[in-house]
Amino acid sequence: MLFALLAKREFNLARSFLRLGESHLNVNLLDLRPLQPFARKGQRSVIVWMLALAIFSLFFLGPEPGWTNFGTLIFGVVVAGTGFLLPVLGVRRSIILAKGLELDRLGREIDREREKLFPETREVEGEGSSPPAAMDARLSNLLAYKTLIDGVREWPVGASTLARIAVFMTIGVGSWVGSAVVERLLSSALE
Repeated sequence: MLFALLAKREFNLARSFLRLGESHLNVNLLDLRPLQPFARKGQRSVIVWMLALAIFSLFFLGPEPGWTNFGTLIFGVVVAGTGFLLPVLGVRRSIILAKGLELDRLGREIDREREKLFPETREVEGEGSSPPAAMDARLSNLLAYKTLIDGVREWPVGASTLARIAVFMTIGVGSWVGSAVVERLLSSALE
């Protein structure tokens, strides 16, 4: 019962972070550091739930652990995964939206500059004339900026955060597997 109550609170908190990440963010695509609290919240959820699973793994040592413990393990992993994903999903949607809007705006500006540089007919500038260097440099800068924006990651978590989460999940699930193995070894040794 306590496990279910804590899971409900975790879900409500994660859902609040999801809504906050979707609606109240001003995303700067060149600096995603202000979005790190969302990833840290998700990471803390995984840590707490995997620690709880490690503690509850001791129940494998009792008589007839059965499907209840397996169900608890699956439940804890699902809650930890939800606690991690919900806060970062809202931010991800905001990043995708900001990135799409910026790429659309840049696409229009690039089209305008390209039309200035390469008009269909060269009647205005004369047949052999070249475009001004300032226009050429502006188009190059816009293309470089578009490449930079296009390369912005859409998730507010980095590889190091994902590696830590994988380690925490391994510890949580591994403690259950280790407890089951110890329980089997002890029961076979005592028989």
